[in-house]
Amino acid sequence: MSTRSEQVKALTDQLEQGVKDVFLSDNYLNFLRTMAKFHSYSVNNELLIHLQCPNASYVAGYTTWRDKFHRHVKANEQGIRILAPAPYRCHEEVDDPITHELTVRQITVMSYRTTVCFDYSQTEGEPLLELIHALTGDVFQYEDLLAAIRRVSPAPIDFTDVTGQAYGYFSPNENKIVIQSGLSQVQTVKTALHELTHSLLHSRDVLKENQKDSANLNSGSSALQEEIARERIVRDKILSSYNFTFPNGPCKSDGCYHLHLHNAEGKTISRTVKAKTIEELKDKIYKYHKDMLPSSLTFAEMFQQAQQDVFRYVKQDSDAYRSKLNSSNRRQQLFDRFISGTPWEKKKITTFTVQDIDDMILYNLQRYDLRTRALSSLKSIIRMTFDYAISHGCIKYNPYPDLDSRRYRDLLVPDAPVRERGYTEDELNRILNYLHQKEESDPRCTTSWALELIVICALRRGEVPPLRLEDIQWGRQPGLYLHRTLLEVKNTDSDNKIGYYPVEHTKTHKDRLYPMSDQLKEFLDRYLPIRNAHYPTSPFLFPARRWDNKNHRWEEGGMITDQTIPSFYSRMCTQLGIKRDSSCIRGTHAFRRNAITDTMVASGGNIDLTAQIFGNSPETIRKAYLLDMDYDAKLAALNGCQQKKAMVV
Repeated sequence: MSTRSEQVKALTDQLEQGVKDVFLSDNYLNFLRTMAKFHSYSVNNELLIHLQCPNASYVAGYTTWRDKFHRHVKANEQGIRILAPAPYRCHEEVDDPITHELTVRQITVMSYRTTVCFDYSQTEGEPLLELIHALTGDVFQYEDLLAAIRRVSPAPIDFTDVTGQAYGYFSPNENKIVIQSGLSQVQTVKTALHELTHSLLHSRDVLKENQKDSANLNSGSSALQEEIARERIVRDKILSSYNFTFPNGPCKSDGCYHLHLHNAEGKTISRTVKAKTIEELKDKIYKYHKDMLPSSLTFAEMFQQAQQDVFRYVKQDSDAYRSKLNSSNRRQQLFDRFISGTPWEKKKITTFTVQDIDDMILYNLQRYDLRTRALSSLKSIIRMTFDYAISHGCIKYNPYPDLDSRRYRDLLVPDAPVRERGYTEDELNRILNYLHQKEESDPRCTTSWALELIVICALRRGEVPPLRLEDIQWGRQPGLYLHRTLLEVKNTDSDNKIGYYPVEHTKTHKDRLYPMSDQLKEFLDRYLPIRNAHYPTSPFLFPARRWDNKNHRWEEGGMITDQTIPSFYSRMCTQLGIKRDSSCIRGTHAFRRNAITDTMVASGGNIDLTAQIFGNSPETIRKAYLLDMDYDAKLAALNGCQQKKAMVV
C-alpha cells in the first residue's frame, strides 16, 4: 500500500501531464478562439450579472450570440441589464499658464448607459465548443473534507437540482451555496471550493470585515495583477484573430518551440520566433504584432487609414465615390507638400503633443509663403488625422483642439487688396471684347463661348462642361438648369492617369435654376445657331472638337473639360496684360465675385436671393463676396438683409 505522499506525488504527476496534454491540444486552441469572441466584462458588470443570474455561464449580447455563435435568444427571455460606456465630447475653458488667457479645448467625458446581455441558457442554436467536462473519481476522506468546507463557508451549502449547465452557484441575496446533486466526489469538491470562493468575495458581511483588515495591504500588487490579466486577455484575442497553429512540440535540436510569423492576411513573413514554452512563445508573437496595432501607427500611416475610411460608406463607381476620390486626391497633394519628408511623417501618432503640431505648422510657415487659405488646408489634414485616430480608439487624447491658431497671424502672407480680387470695369470690358473677337474669328472654338457664359452668369468652372441642350429651359420659368458638375479624379487607386467624370450634383449638392436674364438670352440667341450648325449631333451645350488628320477637318469630340477653360483663360490674360500672379487671387472663379457683388447691390442687399441664384449659402455670401462693395453699398446690403429677417420674425 502506497503512502499518502506517494499518492499525492502520483496525483500531481498525473495532473501535470494532463495540463500539458490539454494546453498543447488542438481542442484547447479552438476553445481559446471560441472564448476570445466573448466580451470581457468589468468587475462591476460581473457582479450585476451574478446578482441577476447567479447560475450564469457564458454571457454575450443579442447580436454577438446571433453573428458569432449562430445562436438565438429564446422567446420571452428577460435580459441581464449591465452598464456600457457612452463617452461624449464637450468643451471647457482653461487658463493658459503663459498668456493667462481663457482657451477652449475639447474634452471627452465618460458616461454610462444600460444595455442588455443574455446567458447561454437563454439561447438556442449551435452548441459551444466545450473544453472542460465533468470530473470523475473519488476523493480520499471525502466526507471529512466536505465537512471542513461547510465549517469555513460563510453561507450554507445545499444539494439540489440546478437548472442550466452550471454545476453550482452562490446566491448573495439568499446567502447560500447551491450544488448540483448526484455529481462525482471530485466534481462536488471542485464545485464547492469554487462557489466557496464566490461566497467569500461577494458576501456583504465578509466584505465589511475584510475592508478593515485590507486597509494596510499594498494595492499596487493587486492593480499590477489586474493589468497583467487584462493584457493576457488582449493577447489571446489578438492571437486568435491571426489563427496561429502552434507546434505540437519543441524542436529536437535546441528544445525550443519554433513558429513562422505571418500578417493578418495570412501571408508568411521572413521572421521566426522561438521560446522554451508555448506561453513564452505567445508573449513573443503578441509583442511583435502589438507593434502592428493602430495605436502604434505613424502619422503618415494614420493619415492613409483616414483617407481610405471615407470610401467604406459609399458604393464604388458612384457619384459619391468619385466626389470623395476627388477630395482624397486633393488631401494627398496637401500631405505631399506639407508633411512628406518631414520628421513628423514617421512619428508615432501616440507620441504627438500640441508642441509637435505647432512645430509642424511653424516649419511650413517658414519654408512656404502661406496665406490664410493655405494654412487652413494644412490644418485640415492634421485635424482629420487626429480626429480619425481618437474616434477609432488609437489615442486617448487629441492634441489638436488645444492648438492656438491665433499665434500664426503675423507669419502669414497678407492677401491681396480687396479690390484686386475681382475685376475692374475696364478689365471686364477688355475680356468680353477679346471673347467676341475670338468667337467671330473661330466660331467652332466652344471654349471662348463657355468662358463668356462664366463671365456673364458667374458659374463655377466645373458646372459648365457637363451642360446639355436639355438643361436650357424655355417654359413658364425659363432659365439654365444647373444640376451637374465635372470632377477631375483618378481612374483607379493605382492608376495616375487623370479622368474627368460628370456627376449628378453641384458642388453644394443643391440643384438651382439660373433665371433667363436679358444678358443670358442675348448670349444664347447668338451662340445656339452657330453651335447647332457645327455640332448638330452632340448633346452637350459646349462640345469639344478634335482635328481629323485624314479628312483635314474639325469633328465632335465629346465635351470640353474643366482644364480647357482655365488654359484658354491663362493665354487670354497674358495677351491682355491682366494681372493673375500668386499675389492676387484671380481666376475664372473671380468672375463670381463681381457678379455676386453687383447682384447684392442691385437687390438692395437681399442675401438669400443672391445665394439662391449663384448656389452659395448666405454665410458664404457674407464672408467672401461683400468685400468689393464700398462702405455705403455694404451698409445698404446688410441693412436690407437685416430688415428682411426682422419682417419675417
